[in-house]
Amino acid sequence: MYQTWSELSSEDKAEIIRQYQEGVCVDELAQRYKLRTESLGRRLREILRNKEKFFDFKTYDLEVSEDRKIFIYSDCHFGEHDPLAVKVAIEVAAYFDPHIIINLGDTVDASRLSQYKKDPRALSIQQERELWFEFAESLNRVTRAQEKLILIGNHDARFMNAVTTLDGFFEIPELDYSNFFYTNELGYRPPVDLVYLNRRGNKVNPDAVAYFLHGEFARRWSGTSVRATSEMFAGANTVIGHAHRTAMITRRTPRGIITGYEIGTLARLNPTYAIFPDWSQSVATGFVGKDYISLTLHIIQDGKTTIGDRVIIVQGENYAT
Repeated sequence: MYQTWSELSSEDKAEIIRQYQEGVCVDELAQRYKLRTESLGRRLREILRNKEKFFDFKTYDLEVSEDRKIFIYSDCHFGEHDPLAVKVAIEVAAYFDPHIIINLGDTVDASRLSQYKKDPRALSIQQERELWFEFAESLNRVTRAQEKLILIGNHDARFMNAVTTLDGFFEIPELDYSNFFYTNELGYRPPVDLVYLNRRGNKVNPDAVAYFLHGEFARRWSGTSVRATSEMFAGANTVIGHAHRTAMITRRTPRGIITGYEIGTLARLNPTYAIFPDWSQSVATGFVGKDYISLTLHIIQDGKTTIGDRVIIVQGENYAT
């Protein structure tokens, strides 16, 4: 039996908002509080659009006036990453040489900051940051991208959550996501929660050509997470990570064909916290323009993928040790 948002106590509402801010996905919160997932998602989206009342939700307007090449990756989970998949991603970027690079979040695994049982062999937060820095530097060397964006994922949020639990530390300006991800040194814009492509509306009704976000749903099957996200944005073009799956969906609407893309992970497929997860590794390349987005998904299998007429193969160990 489901209940509605209005039936919740003010304490439960505040707790849901707090947990959502810390990275708990909508599906999990809906199940925990016996709410309908879609309804809760819409409610939280409304809360985000009125961010001043609740928490600091950061967005960025990506403005494109002519066709530009774009490279997108997600869910590296450095510390639980797959070195072979990471190498493939660099090779794809080098071949494609994009104008724009977007990292959809969960850059680090932040295992040491997890509220769940921790693997004693897990890398430190600093080691995970260094692995990210090395990867981003490699992308900088092999591409000429001038626009580089990074989004905040739920695993990344573990860092700020840990900071806020220590009284007084939150006010220290150096303890922010920009410093955490070395964005100034790497040439990335400050981390955000949501990227609008050619936003035409206002803050409440942004009406963008496409929305890039880490993702809030982790549904069971490929494509179902991005479909739920697309519906939350009133049937707009959407690009997400988070689910660790690879998919593209299309829908015909009165406004035309809209697309949704799920970008896979660069994490190892035998993580320490799951026995046999239904995940896939991939990156995306494509084009964005004044009024469109078109992506190609490159599935990575055992260090191999294809782009155009080229087969990319890298050698080495599949999984982090």
